[in-house]
Amino acid sequence: MEKYTIRNAIYEDAPILASFRLKMFQDNQSYLDPKSALEVLPFFEKSIAESLKNGALLGWMVSCEGSPIGCGCAHYFIKLPTPENPSGKSLYILNMFTLEAHRGKGVAGLIIETIKDYAREIGIKRVWLNTSVSGKPLYEKLGFETMDDVMEIFV
Repeated sequence: MEKYTIRNAIYEDAPILASFRLKMFQDNQSYLDPKSALEVLPFFEKSIAESLKNGALLGWMVSCEGSPIGCGCAHYFIKLPTPENPSGKSLYILNMFTLEAHRGKGVAGLIIETIKDYAREIGIKRVWLNTSVSGKPLYEKLGFETMDDVMEIFV
């Protein structure tokens, strides 16, 4: 059985987080052709580095035998208070990725549990994420529920 370790991501992890983000899109049959992927990678890296540095993005890296094999991130922000969230503190999970050789071995669960622990520590009672069709069963198994009241529009 593989031994996985998890730690907080730091600014210097931005290139790895960016490459995992790109692989995540490619794994989900995204619209990224190889040329577009090379063009977007520096943007991913810059955005992740800046967001880690200013605290808008929190990240966690999972390693096996010292090599990064997975990650997860969360945007921390304050929204207007609601009756169920009077503090307004919010976490949105994103950039969940595990290298194919390590999938199905509990890596995503380790990341989600770590994020949930962090959320509880800072007084957040609810976190959310968007998922791919292939990821939905995993997140349901981890306790996430589908929300019917979310909508979006591209402008």
